[in-house]
Amino acid sequence: MNVADNLEANVNDGVAANNIDDIHIEYHPNAAIPPQEIPFTEFARGHRPRAYKPNMSTDPWYLFWSHLDFEFAELALKAALNKEQVNCLLCLMKSIRSVGEVFTLNEYNDLQSTWRATSHRMMASSLQRK
Repeated sequence: MNVADNLEANVNDGVAANNIDDIHIEYHPNAAIPPQEIPFTEFARGHRPRAYKPNMSTDPWYLFWSHLDFEFAELALKAALNKEQVNCLLCLMKSIRSVGEVFTLNEYNDLQSTWRATSHRMMASSLQRK
């Protein structure tokens, strides 16, 4: 059935078919609601999606691609990292994700104990180079 036949069928069913852009609504037979023909301009006016208005008190990250991006930016600001440091940290994070390297540090104490354990080696090797 083509568009012209469909429009003619609607007129025969008692529903006026004024414009090809009009919205034709047919309800389920059990609803007992007659079909409706709504001009497109009226239909579009009543069915526009509402603009998302974030709650700034609960969604401060809405301008970022993800919540994790927001948390990274917040850390960089709090730590006062410069551009080079941010790029270095991002590079490290990407290598952990893409290369699949094992990252064993879980908290500051892990890092501090690693520094202590390696400090005597670091000092000795740096003195030998001179």
